[in-house]
Amino acid sequence: MATIICMVLAALLSRTPEWSIILCTPLVVVSGIAFLCLLVRVFDSPMSSASANFGFYLAFVGSAALFAGTCWAIRDTSVPEGFD
Repeated sequence: MATIICMVLAALLSRTPEWSIILCTPLVVVSGIAFLCLLVRVFDSPMSSASANFGFYLAFVGSAALFAGTCWAIRDTSVPEGFD
């Protein structure tokens, strides 16, 4: 939920690049924690929930993509046109 709130705020307040960085920083932390929790769950998954494996792996791939995207966005040093 915090990820969605930060993404919406970043989209609404992105007139200056400072707001994008301010709101992207917590996203890196939150998505990193989610990725690590799901990574632990990959190796320590209970066998009784075998019917939910597809959804779990989909969530794992989604959290990995979100974590990679936030890390890429925070290290990007280029300034888009209109942010002068």
